[in-house]
Amino acid sequence: MERSWANMIEEEDPNFFKPKSRSRSKAIEPRAATAEAKAYGRGEVVHRRAPKCLKGSNCPNANCTFFHGAKECNFAAGKHINTRRWLPGGKPNPQKGKKMVCGKGSACEFNHRSATRRASTEKKVYEKARLEQAPVLLSEADLVAAYPAIEYKAADAWSTDEMTPLDKKCLMASLKKSPADFDEHGDYIDIRFHNKSRSRSGSRRNKN
Repeated sequence: MERSWANMIEEEDPNFFKPKSRSRSKAIEPRAATAEAKAYGRGEVVHRRAPKCLKGSNCPNANCTFFHGAKECNFAAGKHINTRRWLPGGKPNPQKGKKMVCGKGSACEFNHRSATRRASTEKKVYEKARLEQAPVLLSEADLVAAYPAIEYKAADAWSTDEMTPLDKKCLMASLKKSPADFDEHGDYIDIRFHNKSRSRSGSRRNKN
């Protein structure tokens, strides 16, 4: 079956893809999207070790995103049990059968923080990395690949209702460094991508 010039032009256009590709329920990574946008849409981030926390391995701040040790301290986690029956001099060991403590305290190279605090830190670190690494979007193909929860409405309008608060922040970060104009309208956003040949420093509009 012969293809018309219109069809071939559409296939070469990085902004062109079938409407179903724009649907969150049938999210398909457009073939024209950049590798960076696709990887970001899969939730991938580049992790870099943060500076060591000045409060040490036992930092009480659940929102702290500094480095607290590469591994969990087995002593702090209660994984070492005192099995010594006798003390020097022949006296019974009162600590026998009890969990051993780490003598290094906050100076220990391993993490003393609770599982809850560690999980909170990991979440904060991930969210920070996502926001910092929000990709440049060159086309609608990149938009759908990087933010699969966004939904097409009509013309240049896209719905952000199904996006998480973090994804919305990341989307705005992406748009601010992308060759695109955008206007927010409550429950949806108009996004107009510039021609690839135009400078990335083109005008942007963001109405609050």
